[in-house]
Amino acid sequence: MKDKGRVFVWTLFDFANTSFSIIVVTFLYAVYFKKTVAGNEAIGDLYWSISTSIAMIITAIISPVLGAIADFSAGKKRFLLFFTSLCVIGTASLYFIGPGQIFWGLSFSLLQMLVLKQVLFFTMLSFRKLQLQKIMAELAVMVLVWDISVH
Repeated sequence: MKDKGRVFVWTLFDFANTSFSIIVVTFLYAVYFKKTVAGNEAIGDLYWSISTSIAMIITAIISPVLGAIADFSAGKKRFLLFFTSLCVIGTASLYFIGPGQIFWGLSFSLLQMLVLKQVLFFTMLSFRKLQLQKIMAELAVMVLVWDISVH
């Protein structure tokens, strides 16, 4: 019974985290960055794609290192709290980005993208002993219900 509750809570967290990432990073801020911050210039797309690529490369490099540190120090939940706090700060700082602030807009979005990936990584580390097939099945049902309710 205890594992079912943990699986369900993790599923809700993963659903919210993924939804947040898709909505904020992929749609809202990417469009805002190109149209407002970069002045609707084509170079805005280039800057955005470079920023996303850098975030993915850095994530690929540091995730195994941070995972090993978290495993060795038994501090997975502290890492999760730290990276979640950084994600909140990075996301809140996007509010202050205005037209022409390309450097700061990319810097804060890069911070947010990096941290968001680490939050997901550490949630996976924290719950890796749970039955992932069950989690994915529950998540698929939740996404299906959400998709049906939206349409």
